[in-house]
Amino acid sequence: MMIVEMVYYDNGEIQGVAANTMMGGGFSPNAYSGVRGSWNVGDAQRICDSMVVGPVTLPSRCQYWYRYDRRYYLSDSDTDRSARVLVRTLRR
Repeated sequence: MMIVEMVYYDNGEIQGVAANTMMGGGFSPNAYSGVRGSWNVGDAQRICDSMVVGPVTLPSRCQYWYRYDRRYYLSDSDTDRSARVLVRTLRR
């Protein structure tokens, strides 16, 4: 499992850390890697980001962010009810 903690700054920058808690994924177990990148609000009001995690450059992606009952969620679609929805924890 990969645990990631990121900070989205007002200036469009992303910084954080990723920790691999098991074997696989190109990282050693219990290894930490830096996360850096940028974000913006793209078309259809989706949050778009581009990130580098350690030595790996991830493809850019745009997702919908939702808030419901004090919890936050991300999804690749706002119409496909079978699309994965990921819970996110936000701290201010």
